[in-house]
Amino acid sequence: MLRIVARVANKVSSLVAQYEKILLAVLSVVIVISGTFWFRQFAGSQGSSPTIGGTYVDGIVGGEREVQTIASKLTKTGLFTIDAQGNLQNQLITKWEVNPEKTLYSFQIAPEVDGEEILQSLNENLDLIGPSQLNLLEGNTLTVELITPNSNLPLLLAQPLFDYGPYKVGKMTEKTTVFTRNTRAKAQSAYINKIIVHTFPDEAALKKAFEKKNIDGGTLTTIDAVPDGYEKKSFQLPRYYVLVLNINRAPFRELTPRQQLFTQSLTKPFTLTVPDVEPYKSIATKLSVEWQAANVPATVEYKSQEEIINKISPSRDFQAMLVGVEYGAELDPYYVWHSSQLRPPANNVSGVKDQQVDTLIAQIQGELSPAKRSEMINSLHILLKDLGVALVLEQEEESFLLKDSINYKEPWLPLALRDRWQSISQWSVK
Repeated sequence: MLRIVARVANKVSSLVAQYEKILLAVLSVVIVISGTFWFRQFAGSQGSSPTIGGTYVDGIVGGEREVQTIASKLTKTGLFTIDAQGNLQNQLITKWEVNPEKTLYSFQIAPEVDGEEILQSLNENLDLIGPSQLNLLEGNTLTVELITPNSNLPLLLAQPLFDYGPYKVGKMTEKTTVFTRNTRAKAQSAYINKIIVHTFPDEAALKKAFEKKNIDGGTLTTIDAVPDGYEKKSFQLPRYYVLVLNINRAPFRELTPRQQLFTQSLTKPFTLTVPDVEPYKSIATKLSVEWQAANVPATVEYKSQEEIINKISPSRDFQAMLVGVEYGAELDPYYVWHSSQLRPPANNVSGVKDQQVDTLIAQIQGELSPAKRSEMINSLHILLKDLGVALVLEQEEESFLLKDSINYKEPWLPLALRDRWQSISQWSVK
């Protein structure tokens, strides 16, 4: 028996000796692979790249209605999404095409996506895309036939409409709603694992939550002071307050007096028409003070919004007017500045008819990157100023508070404060 054990021991020793180099080589490979994996994990958590995981806790004043609004942003996505650089990306489709007239769109729905569900959701949101005929063809191909041409349809379909958002409702109580990752195939990906929304009865209670650092972020009606450990985050809306001149009425028929007004050197008297509501009144007051200091002979008259909309604007019965301009979720300035919109009741109240303006608007409509559209709209505003047509005075923005431990990305195509959630998939915990 001892001889058998000895033979086995000798054989094992011989095998170990024979394959020692191989075993050491394999072990070294394992160590290298493990070290590489550890390095990547460490670099991912310590570097500037977003890390996956963590929880974000938000605070709002309100109840079920406000939570439902947030839920629609977290649990839904569009056929397209907009990446952090402001470029349109396919989300629920693999490809798409449109005819030259921009009236017939064809979208190849991804095989993992329920085409019937997409069709039903679109039929429930026809007010977004306008009068159209929708069909789901064999092979999961969706066609949208528009009555009126619309080059902006892909941007409109980047709105959260379909139940493939990055999150789903996990648990809901009277004061707290928990959103967890949406595990559905083709759901939009996200960095943060869990979103928790706490509702508070009033702003005083919400401010206490900020003071105690019980929440990572939230919205207040006014942000007078930023609590320690938080940052004020702001994003701009496609809504502008603009000084518009009627170039078909004295004294602004000629370019020189229009440019003189923009440089506050005009000597000819004129009247500025202003809606009698905020923020127009405050903007007009500030402008009037500047003009008085520069001896610009301006008279400010306040009119009701109803009178401006129904009488003054359609008849172009003004010399200069303070106007609110909004380009919508599709960032399209066509209806405000294009020469085809001159005839009342169209919205080109300035009377501008310029080939450069029309060409630039056509280029904007042909561009589907929100980032590039924004840049081109800024160029349009500069051109309108150079032509003495309009001067942008302010751009509306929204703000909220966020802990400095959260990596935040601005939303694209926001229309209100609630749209801060549209970029939640790109947020991450540091």
